[in-house]
Amino acid sequence: MKFDRTHSFEYAIEEQVAPDLVRITARNPGVMTFHGTGTYLVGRRHGAVIDPGPKLEEHRLAVAAAVDGGELEHILVTHRHQDHAGLAKALSSSTDVPVSAFYSEPEAAVGQVEGEKPEAGFMPDVPLEDGDVIEGADFILETLHTPGHTGDHLCFVDHENRRLFCGDHIMAWSTTVIIPPDGHVGRYLESLERLLEFANYTFWPTHGPPIRDPGRFIRGLIEHRRQRERQLVDALACGPATVDSLVETIYGGLDPRLLRAAKQSLLAGLYWLMEQQRAACEDPGDESPRYRLLSSAGRAAPASRRS
Repeated sequence: MKFDRTHSFEYAIEEQVAPDLVRITARNPGVMTFHGTGTYLVGRRHGAVIDPGPKLEEHRLAVAAAVDGGELEHILVTHRHQDHAGLAKALSSSTDVPVSAFYSEPEAAVGQVEGEKPEAGFMPDVPLEDGDVIEGADFILETLHTPGHTGDHLCFVDHENRRLFCGDHIMAWSTTVIIPPDGHVGRYLESLERLLEFANYTFWPTHGPPIRDPGRFIRGLIEHRRQRERQLVDALACGPATVDSLVETIYGGLDPRLLRAAKQSLLAGLYWLMEQQRAACEDPGDESPRYRLLSSAGRAAPASRRS
């Protein structure tokens, strides 16, 4: 994968990134958020806010100032993580505009990754479904349910301007972490395939720069996930292994700050293999269980390939 980490921005400033599109970047940089959360104001009259952002007073004031005097009609959230949905309730209370998002009952994560935690008690006022149309005075957006990063993840498509707001599903600067069971590798791949339909649009992630050639980028992400799957199968072919040992084998030399995220994505890959009956957990009750490869018939791999 070739990533783009060149990103021009200023914190807490209304950046006019298109004639009818403003971005305000929150000061929450990190290994999961890059330089910070980009809140988008759509329409010349700022009729919709996409991903209000984290609970930071500087960011709250900047977004409030941007919508003041405008014609805000919709507060849209791509998914329930704190860095996207944290300010949604406060913005809704101050503007009397409802929060719209997909809602699914969140599944308890098997592990936590800093910067990828759900906003406690998040509940949209207006539940969105796949294919819903959101209209404003000077824009129309279509919702796409794109589960994978989380079960409730949405993208918002502006067909007239050929652009797509893709949240955390696709980012120019990095791959997306998948934290099971709410995150799911199989559904993530299906959602990526679906977005190939919009290969001639510009994608605007919530973190980092826009993606001007999304078709090439999406195909690269799909191949990257397939490669990780092959690496995982090859590692398990050497014998049963724990997540810790698999991370060391597959992600050798990883930045320690990314270790938790790597473990969760690798665990999501193991869950996906088990769902396909290609792997099994030997001792699920243990604190550090071992996973083993299964043959195509659902049996353990031949002993000659196991340690």
